[in-house]
Amino acid sequence: MSFENAMAVVYGAAGQLGSAVARALARERAFVFLADRSQDAVNTLEHQIAEEGGVAEATPVDLLDHTAVQEYSADIAAWSGGVDIALSVLEAAHLPHIEPAHLSGRSPADRLSAAESSIARANIAHMAARHSGLIVLITREILVNPEMSSLVREADAQGIRLRLVPRSRFIRGATPPHHRRKIRPSPIPPAALDGFARELVSWTSRLAAGTHTEPIAERPLE
Repeated sequence: MSFENAMAVVYGAAGQLGSAVARALARERAFVFLADRSQDAVNTLEHQIAEEGGVAEATPVDLLDHTAVQEYSADIAAWSGGVDIALSVLEAAHLPHIEPAHLSGRSPADRLSAAESSIARANIAHMAARHSGLIVLITREILVNPEMSSLVREADAQGIRLRLVPRSRFIRGATPPHHRRKIRPSPIPPAALDGFARELVSWTSRLAAGTHTEPIAERPLE
């Protein structure tokens, strides 16, 4: 699949990996919508993409607010005529010191998982009208839970592909307990970051075209 003129939304675009993925998509000629909490950060990324010859539009969105994510996703779908690809790239930095009330009492991993589910559900809602689309959740860990399993089935029934991709290491099967709730804000080396972003975009293209369905290769970023 060519990304030229594709409508792509990157949730968490201001993060280290999110910005790399957004720039990689823009280099492939996609129109990239940049969503994150910091207006200054997404505006800076929008300007960087423009300087590199790409096209992007930045919008501040509280990605931990389910209603805000729903409204933003619906607005983008209506304005663009339909989103082709939605990527969620949430990291520990997206967790503020004071959490929204409906997320209080949860571990950091659970808070990010809830936000990822919210992003997936919001995009399934508008992609269902066209019975097509790709949703990729780039996560720190692959955890099987009833809500996410239900979302995958719901997406598949609508002709939408919903896939989870590990940020740093893909652990097949059951995840060891000491990995389950570990949220590390460690920086990623630039070379590894750019390489992973390029590989992810290539993998996403093959997945959207129906020529590749397996997870991207396991490899450490640290």
